[in-house]
Amino acid sequence: MNGYKNMTLRTLVLFSSVFILLVAVAYYLIFSTGSKAPTQDPPKKYNVVMIVSDALRQDVLGCYGGVAETPYINWLAKNGILFENAYSTSPWTSPSAVSMFTGNYATSYEYSIEGRFKKHPIAQKSEYIFIPQIYVPHSEFLFVESLKQLDYVAGMVIENISALMHNNLQGFDSIPQFKHSKQMADSINNLTRGGLYDSWRESEAYRYSFCVLEHLLNIRPGESFFTLHWILDPHSPYDPVEKFASRIDVDESKLPVPRSYYSKTKYDRKKCSMVEQIYIRDLYFAEVESVDERVGFILQILKHKNLLDNTYIVFTSDHGEQFGEHGLFEHGGHGLNCHYYEGLIRVPLIIAGPELPKGKRIKDYVSLLGLMPTLKDLLGVKYKDNMQGDSYRPLIFENVEESEFLYFDDVQEHDQIDALVENNYKLICSKGSKFELYDIVADPQERINFATRIPQLVESMYDKILKMRNENKHRRKQNLMALGDNLDLMSDEEKREVVEKLRSLGYIK
Repeated sequence: MNGYKNMTLRTLVLFSSVFILLVAVAYYLIFSTGSKAPTQDPPKKYNVVMIVSDALRQDVLGCYGGVAETPYINWLAKNGILFENAYSTSPWTSPSAVSMFTGNYATSYEYSIEGRFKKHPIAQKSEYIFIPQIYVPHSEFLFVESLKQLDYVAGMVIENISALMHNNLQGFDSIPQFKHSKQMADSINNLTRGGLYDSWRESEAYRYSFCVLEHLLNIRPGESFFTLHWILDPHSPYDPVEKFASRIDVDESKLPVPRSYYSKTKYDRKKCSMVEQIYIRDLYFAEVESVDERVGFILQILKHKNLLDNTYIVFTSDHGEQFGEHGLFEHGGHGLNCHYYEGLIRVPLIIAGPELPKGKRIKDYVSLLGLMPTLKDLLGVKYKDNMQGDSYRPLIFENVEESEFLYFDDVQEHDQIDALVENNYKLICSKGSKFELYDIVADPQERINFATRIPQLVESMYDKILKMRNENKHRRKQNLMALGDNLDLMSDEEKREVVEKLRSLGYIK
């Protein structure tokens, strides 16, 4: 009898154990995060239209208190989120574009500054030119590539070759250019109320806009997309179309050369009279207003396609522009021409779209390094990324500040020139460990250098700069190992084309 009871007990224990094991297995299969039974919600199939206006100062836009008439950009700000203190990571295109689309600092990647002598065709002398190149490995999985895996149509029109020559736009396909049917041209002309047709014969820039509009019109119902339009304007030389240039009030008798000279030629502005400098600035404002018109064209097409309610629209710039502040004009480039003053790195950033608050203004400091992490969050895309940037999502929905400080970098063929913003102070570290320290709230023009007055603050902020340099150096070594066949992407002919493009943009002499 006792043996029977013991056997029954053993059977009961065994049965209970098997039952518990089966329950555990079932629970695992149902609730596990494995690939066969994910618990995460599917990505939200919203769309993205991203507009980058090259060399656009934040403070010229109407929604930022500027004098330029920008009704469409203002509309975006009223119907979305305006970031009052957004910064690019660098004051010129190449490193800024790399950071914007990888979510990582440019100095975390391998780079080269290729130099070569070339005979000057007129002066009969040789000049030394540089080709800056930052190498993003093919093996690095970027955000837009993750969208392609989700069947997004990712198309781009890039008017500045410096924005795409670093393998930083993996996942995008180039939108075909300048091949339009008469029916499509008439349709776009009607939708833009003739505004595009008035200027596209005069301006290559407007023809690029036509390509973007045609691409958006051809998006099929239910198709998700990420469309990027990198507009070269208002990058110098400032050459607005006539309908905006004609608005400028200038006494031509006080200009030493014809008006057309200022729109077509690179020149030494330090030698320009005050009347000339004001006219040049007004040409820049006119280009900004023409950019606003092209933003309006995109909004009109999205409205026509009933896509405004499910499309995130991002408007920003890669860097700003100087108009004589600190004796500087335009924006320079790498090396000793790299400066981190407010007019050069403080940029507009507006994001509008589904589920976002309307008319919200965020005062916290943010870096464009966080743009791709933010879009990743907004679209609900899940993958293990390697991005250094912080998403703006906590700021947008929870009013929680994420970033402890903002860091700015360049490329490193010289002694490190970089900067850091923390608690309203900006520390600029120049060649030879020369420091500039500014209170950018009390002194937005950055006229008073506090570096020698507050050495303990300089030391504290410099420690953070050193930390970022080390972090990027470690990442750079890892990326160097991953470069593979990425080290020589361009043929000699392609490099020659790049040289001419960079020369036309003023990046090389």
